[in-house]
Amino acid sequence: MPHLITTLVATMLVVLPITASAQTVEEATSHISFTAQDGIVEWQIENRTYDVVSFWPVGTEGPRTLLIDQTSSSNEILVGSVRKKIHGVGPPRVTVTASAVLESGTLAPAWTIEEVADSGGIRRIGDVGKAYMTTLYGGDDLLDARSFFSLSDGNWLLTTNVDPAILEMLNSDDAVRMVGVETISSATLRPFFMDNPNLVGFLIYASLKGPIDGFSILTRTPLLEIEHIEQLVVAPEVIWISSNGEEPTRELTYEAFDSLKDVSGLSGLTLRITFAPEVWIEVPVSGDRLDLENARMSDHFSLQRIQN
Repeated sequence: MPHLITTLVATMLVVLPITASAQTVEEATSHISFTAQDGIVEWQIENRTYDVVSFWPVGTEGPRTLLIDQTSSSNEILVGSVRKKIHGVGPPRVTVTASAVLESGTLAPAWTIEEVADSGGIRRIGDVGKAYMTTLYGGDDLLDARSFFSLSDGNWLLTTNVDPAILEMLNSDDAVRMVGVETISSATLRPFFMDNPNLVGFLIYASLKGPIDGFSILTRTPLLEIEHIEQLVVAPEVIWISSNGEEPTRELTYEAFDSLKDVSGLSGLTLRITFAPEVWIEVPVSGDRLDLENARMSDHFSLQRIQN
C-alpha cells in the first residue's frame, strides 16, 4: 500500500478596498500531497494565486484593471534522483479567470482560459504592452512552448518556442506587434506536425488583440530525407531588420511611425528567421501584413500563408 507522507495546505487572501463602504474579499487555497511506494515518491500540486494588472486596451480611451485568479496543477514523481512529470491524472494545466475591477468595488466577469501548461502569469511586451503568458516546459529534446493571450478578452495571440520579436510603434493607438515561431520540436506535440512530413513550423504575426497574419514553414523535401535535419529542429532566432540602417534587433521601436497613426503605413521592415547561418528566411512587412510574394529564403524552404 502507498504510504502518505504529508499534505500541506496554504491559503491566500486578497482584499480590494475601493471605498470605505465597499470591500471585495477573494480567498484562494493551494495544496500539495506526497505519497511513496517502492522507492518512488509521487506528488500532486495545485497552486491558486491572485494578481491585479492594469493596462490600456487597444482602441479604448482609458485604462482597465483586472483581477487575475489563476490555478495551476501538476503531477510529478521522483525515482532516485530523477524527477519526471506524469500524466496519469491528466497533463499539467493552468486555468485563469479574469474579472474587471469596477469603481463600485465589485468584480465583473471578463474572460476565462484553460491551457495545458506548467505555469502562467502577466508578461510585459516591450515598454508599453502586456499579455497573459503560459509556459509548457519541454525536456527530452522538446522546446518550451509559451502561449500569449490578450488581456482584453483572453483571445489567443500566438504560441512560440523562441523569444518573440517585438515591434513598438510611436504615436499609434495600436502600438505593439509580436512575432513568434512554433516548431516541430515544441513541447505542445501538436498532431498536425506528424500529419505533414514537410512541416517545420509556423510563424505568427500578432497585435495585442489577436493574430494578424502568419505562414507555415515547409521544407521542399520531407524532413526525414534531409541530411542535416538537426539544423531544422532547433529554435530559430527571429529579429527585425530596418531599412534605416539600424542594427538588427529582437525588440525594435519604429521611429518612422512618429508622424503616422495609421498602422497601415507600416513599411521598411523585414523579419529574419535564422535556423543556422546558411538556413534562413527573410519576409518584408508591408501595410501591417507579411509580404510573402517578396520573401527571400535559403533553398531549404517554401512558405504557405495561413488562412484566417
